[in-house]
Amino acid sequence: DASRATTLLSRLGADPDVCEVLAVPRAYTPVLKFKMRGVAIDMLFACFPALTRLPANLSSLTSTHAHLRGLDEFSLRSLNGARVTSALLG
Repeated sequence: DASRATTLLSRLGADPDVCEVLAVPRAYTPVLKFKMRGVAIDMLFACFPALTRLPANLSSLTSTHAHLRGLDEFSLRSLNGARVTSALLG
């Protein structure tokens, strides 16, 4: 969801520990790039429209297929890396 990504982007930009904030929304998998306390971070973003709050166990979001229903293609791509890594290491 673009409005949630915009909100996250503005919050990152307002944090004094964060610099060089850049959104790359047209990438194959949209990403937010920034530095936090000197560490470069590429943050993938996924929106779960069916959830009003995140579960305490975040791994449940990538371990079951139920949460994937209704996600847009960008959110699915963002989660794919975590899902594959979890399956390989699991």
